[in-house]
Amino acid sequence: GDAGILRYRGYSIDALAENASFLEVSYLLIYGELPTASQLSEFDQQLRRHTLLHEDLKQFFVGFPRDAHPMPVLSSAVSALSTFYQDS
Repeated sequence: GDAGILRYRGYSIDALAENASFLEVSYLLIYGELPTASQLSEFDQQLRRHTLLHEDLKQFFVGFPRDAHPMPVLSSAVSALSTFYQDS
C-alpha cells in the first residue's frame, strides 16, 4: 500500500507469514476472515476430499513417457478429468 505495508484482507502479510498456516491464509483469501479451529478442520477435510485422484486417473499417468514435457501431460490430464467427474 501507500505506507509500504502489504495486506491480505486487512492483515499484514508479515504477520500472516509468521503466525498463520498456508491453509489459514487460503481460508482468509476465500472467505474474508481467519478461520476458527472448527472451520479450519472442515476446510482441511474438504480440500483433502476434493484433491484425491481417481485410481484410473493415476493409471492414466503411467501411459506417458517418463521424459515427456510436463505441459502436454498436464493438458491431457485436465482433459481426462472431465471423464472422471462428469457432474462437476
